[in-house]
Amino acid sequence: MPSYYSALDAFDRLFIPTSPLGRVVVVSDKQLKEWKQEKTLEEIRQLEELIEGHRTSISQLEKTIKILKDEIPNIETSNDKEATNQAGS
Repeated sequence: MPSYYSALDAFDRLFIPTSPLGRVVVVSDKQLKEWKQEKTLEEIRQLEELIEGHRTSISQLEKTIKILKDEIPNIETSNDKEATNQAGS
């Protein structure tokens, strides 16, 4: 029988899954439970890291606020200088 190319050959890929998303994997209930537990623990770890990062950011922001508050009495504007110069004259 001779081999020939059919116009439908190009569409075979539409009907035959080639990606892992098209496959079905059978696992036991125990394996599924372990997988879900691993995924949940990983998500918890990532969330804890995120929280710690936010705590660090908050701490840094609080330090910056304290520095700025400490500098408030020391800030002298050009208007303050003019008022001092006029009062002293």
